[in-house]
Amino acid sequence: MKTWNVLVGISLAFTLAACGGQADEEENQDIPAGGDSTMSGEWLFTVDQQLADDMLYVEMYIENDSEEAQTLTFPSQQLYEITLVNAQEEEVFRYSNEHMFAQSVTEKTYEPGETQDLREEIPTENIPAGSYMMTVELLVDDSVVESLSDPGTFTKSIEVEISESE
Repeated sequence: MKTWNVLVGISLAFTLAACGGQADEEENQDIPAGGDSTMSGEWLFTVDQQLADDMLYVEMYIENDSEEAQTLTFPSQQLYEITLVNAQEEEVFRYSNEHMFAQSVTEKTYEPGETQDLREEIPTENIPAGSYMMTVELLVDDSVVESLSDPGTFTKSIEVEISESE
């Protein structure tokens, strides 16, 4: 019985020592929680559109608005998604339905102040005339979005008016 009490006491001591810690122990602020982060600053993402000759021209601008180089990670070769939704909230166009993309991680490093211009042309001859909400999303990795102060930074919506084809 005496041996049993000693074993229980030693086991309890090891358990408390392994799980213990000082309650007033402070977290070291120099060690980043959650791993390495390349998002020390913010990003600018702007979208412009123009209709001409049965084409919707979409221009997207990505700018590193920080004072140091930053990297954007994309889970595939598809860098962006563009959708058009009509007044009845029906999707009438999705960019990715018209294309195929390699499923390999893509990284792009932007120097401070560097801007990248992406352009897309969408034929409108098969889209009925009307008012549409165009949503453009830069498809960066979720970890990038979660590190931003505004999770909507890489998503923009613009109203587009498509008129009858001539």
